Amino acid sequence: MFNEKEILQKTEHDFVIACDEVGRGPIAGPVVAASIGLQLTSDIASFIDGLEALGIDDSKKLSEKQRRQILSLLPFEYEKCEAGVMNVFELMGQKVYLCIEELSSDEIDRINILQASLKCMQEGSRKIFEKFQARTLVLVDGNQKFKSFDFRITQYPVIKGDSLSKLIGLASVIAKIFRDDLMKKYDELYPHYGLGQNAGYPTKEHKAAVVKFGPSRIHRKTFSGVREFV
Repeated sequence: MFNEKEILQKTEHDFVIACDEVGRGPIAGPVVAASIGLQLTSDIASFIDGLEALGIDDSKKLSEKQRRQILSLLPFEYEKCEAGVMNVFELMGQKVYLCIEELSSDEIDRINILQASLKCMQEGSRKIFEKFQARTLVLVDGNQKFKSFDFRITQYPVIKGDSLSKLIGLASVIAKIFRDDLMKKYDELYPHYGLGQNAGYPTKEHKAAVVKFGPSRIHRKTFSGVREFV
C-alpha cells in the first residue's frame, strides 16, 4: 500500500511534485492538469496531515461545495490563475508552487487523450522543476509515466493516487475546479449542450444535443458519439 508520508520522509530527493489531470472522459473541452511542488523538509509529514485536515481527497469523491470550500482555504488568488503560469503561495509554513496546464480538444484529437494528459502533467512539472533544478520526486496519478525531461527527476506513478496521496489529491481538486469553470465559460458560447452542468461528459442529454445540433468547435472529433457526426 502506498504510504505518502513514509515515502516522502525516506526519499533522498530534495523536492516533490505531485500532479493529476481531469477531463479524460468528456467528449468536449480540454484536458487539464495541476502540478503542485514543494521542498522536502523534516516536517513534511505534518504538512500532509494538514492537507488531510483541510478535507483533501480525490476530487471525484467531493461535492462542488466541498471542493470550493477547500479552495477558499488556500492562500492564493485563484481568480487570477491562468494556464501555463506558475503561482506561488505559502501554506502551513511551506512555500507551494502550482502550475495548471490545459490542452485543447484539437490537440487531444491529434495526439490522443492519454498522451495529452501526460503532456499536461509533464509541462506543469517541468516549469516547477526548472525553478529549482533539484533532485525531484514526481508523484503521478495513474499507472503511466510521462516522457522524462531531466535525469534528476524520478517518477512514481500511483494508481488511485488522488485518493492515496494528499498532494495528488490537492492537485486533483484544483484541476477539477479550474476545468469546471472553463466549461461554464464554454457553455455561454455553445449553449445547446449543457456544458455548464455536464462539464463535457457524455450524458444522455449531451449526446442527444450532438445528434441534433452537430459537434461544436470544442468537441473531440475522434471520440465516439462525436466522430459519427463530424
